[in-house]
Amino acid sequence: MTTTGATLTGHGTVIATAGFSNDMGGAITAEQQLNLIGDIDNAGTITVAAGGELRCFGTLEDSGSIALQANSVGSLEAVASGQTITFAGNHAKLVLRNPGAFSGAINGFGLTHSIELEAEATVPNFASGVLTLTVPPGKVVAQLQMQGPFPYTTLNFHVAPGLSSVITFVP
Repeated sequence: MTTTGATLTGHGTVIATAGFSNDMGGAITAEQQLNLIGDIDNAGTITVAAGGELRCFGTLEDSGSIALQANSVGSLEAVASGQTITFAGNHAKLVLRNPGAFSGAINGFGLTHSIELEAEATVPNFASGVLTLTVPPGKVVAQLQMQGPFPYTTLNFHVAPGLSSVITFVP
């Protein structure tokens, strides 16, 4: 399925066994709950509208972006480098179902946002723009490239441990 310069807006489930191609100029908007099943070559823009939920089952690749609006949820399976996930509204939530398969960048993470890892993580460490999450005795669960809007330190990240760990921002 290709959305070159086209728009896919709405909710429901779209299955593309050969994958999706959201080329430059293309746009996908998740209103309510939108499930995309298949790999996504995203060189365009994906927006999760206010109150919406996007669930991607497959690898998200290329150089596009996903914007999480207010009270929205983006649930992702695997994200290649080149993709940017932006927190663009209050109370947005990013769910990483396979946190070790996340290689993209996260932009704008702040006070009302959360990142849920569907894995246990207990120890955060932030250095050189990367938030590394581990479990004792130092096993790496995820490495998340974090971009602004603040000059982050390790103390800015709180991890609520559990089978699904939740990361929140601490001012």
